Amino acid sequence: MLVWFWLAELAVALAAYVAVDGIELGIGILSGFAATASWRDRMVASMAPVEDRHGTWLVVAGTFLFGAFPAIYSIAFPALYVPLSAMLAGFIMRFAASELRRKAHPARRLWDHVLFAGSLLAAFAQGVAIGTCAKGVPLDRVHCTGNEFAWASVFPLWSGIGAVLCYAMLGAGWLALDGAADLHRFGCEILDRLTPPTICVFAAMFVTALITHPLIETRSRLHPALFVLPALSAGRRARRIGRGPCARRISYRLDRMATA
Repeated sequence: MLVWFWLAELAVALAAYVAVDGIELGIGILSGFAATASWRDRMVASMAPVEDRHGTWLVVAGTFLFGAFPAIYSIAFPALYVPLSAMLAGFIMRFAASELRRKAHPARRLWDHVLFAGSLLAAFAQGVAIGTCAKGVPLDRVHCTGNEFAWASVFPLWSGIGAVLCYAMLGAGWLALDGAADLHRFGCEILDRLTPPTICVFAAMFVTALITHPLIETRSRLHPALFVLPALSAGRRARRIGRGPCARRISYRLDRMATA
């Protein structure tokens, strides 16, 4: 019973981290596509309510994993040295850029590029790490027998691309909900543009899993709904984007802002 308690705590900490830091990563990625420097500044300023709050959840999740599941910690980390090191490098780049771009005016454009690159690197590395864990690592009892390049395969790399797209969509959703009218339109446009490639990437991940994991292919043949349900869900999402409750809430908020 205690194991399930710590597992639930770890899941909550990871979910909180993804929700909060995902906004910062997404806006950092989208900042590289801002039309003007003013737009970029306003996009970065919109992160103020959630800025610098993600570190707590990441530390909590790491503490839970180390204290409650030491075997998993010792097995997974040797196979994830490269993506986790890349993620930390991305965090350092993003933190430095967030602070220095406000002060180093002559080199502000440089730090804007560093902010974009750090956010992109951290998001991609997280996706690769998740994909590596989902794919599995070679084991000998409780010891990892693979090398540091267990992540260098098709499925983890697709997972990295999927993580970048998902974080970008999360940042776009934040801009659509919390941004001014022009940032709202920019966020909605990004959501419309990113939905089809995101669906394609997850479809590629599904096909890759079928090809590389015979067990998944066998279960999919025994349960055809595993093919049908994802396709129906993707089609429904693609058709109804922009018409859901979230979009109506955004439109209502904009109407109130216009009449205020």
